[in-house]
Amino acid sequence: MTSISSIFSALPTDVIGNIIFRNLSLPAIGTCSIVCKVWREMAEKQINTFSHEKAFGPKEWFIHFGTHLRNVPRLPPDIAEILNSPCPFWPSNKVHETHLLVLVPQTVGDQSLTLKILGELVKKPLTGSATQYSYFDLGLYTDPAAPPSHWVLLTRDVIEGSREKSSQDQQTFLSEKGHGIYAVPTILDATVCIFMEYFRSGIRLYWDSPWTWTRCQEEYEANWQLGVGGFAPGGLSVISTGKDSELVGVAGVRKFEPIGY
Repeated sequence: MTSISSIFSALPTDVIGNIIFRNLSLPAIGTCSIVCKVWREMAEKQINTFSHEKAFGPKEWFIHFGTHLRNVPRLPPDIAEILNSPCPFWPSNKVHETHLLVLVPQTVGDQSLTLKILGELVKKPLTGSATQYSYFDLGLYTDPAAPPSHWVLLTRDVIEGSREKSSQDQQTFLSEKGHGIYAVPTILDATVCIFMEYFRSGIRLYWDSPWTWTRCQEEYEANWQLGVGGFAPGGLSVISTGKDSELVGVAGVRKFEPIGY
């Protein structure tokens, strides 16, 4: 009977590294990396597809919260090109200069990620300064569990010219400026990104100078959307954003469909 080890030893290394490893999950690739030096080198190349040096990815979730994430999706193969391309909102800058690249997990530990669970996590990080919600009012929103784990690019600030507009006008404005690629963020995606940048760099985006909130997709109540921002030293605020206000603009988010777990 032919053994599994003999089958693998007969395969070209490029088949193992570029075909077999490319279809394995992150934990499985980690296991393969300890087999031998050649496999470790091939595994490291594939591990890099699950994160990026400019991202808040699985390694950062472990460093700050001690959690090994499950079902981590790969980044798009052209992520380096995307990050180095001109920003559609601030054309004189590159995307990596104006956006956050963050992994939003479906679960953290044994718990489904929700806004409330996130609020508990940020109070007790393993590294970095603790923070919290300074105000947290969801209205009629039920705070459901997160969708499958996914990567998002979120603008570091609301889009210039998006303040003092209605929700519908902001959606139209964002679609035009973002060439149809960007959408209004979900409340969970935006909140995760803002908090994780704080732990990664110590910077409070969507902050209190000037006061800034991004409107999000979900309804607080009829005709009023949820928003997140006003990140002051006392914490981050989740509020309703019904009124058109100079304090409320809209961020742009580009969500990547999960690629392989």
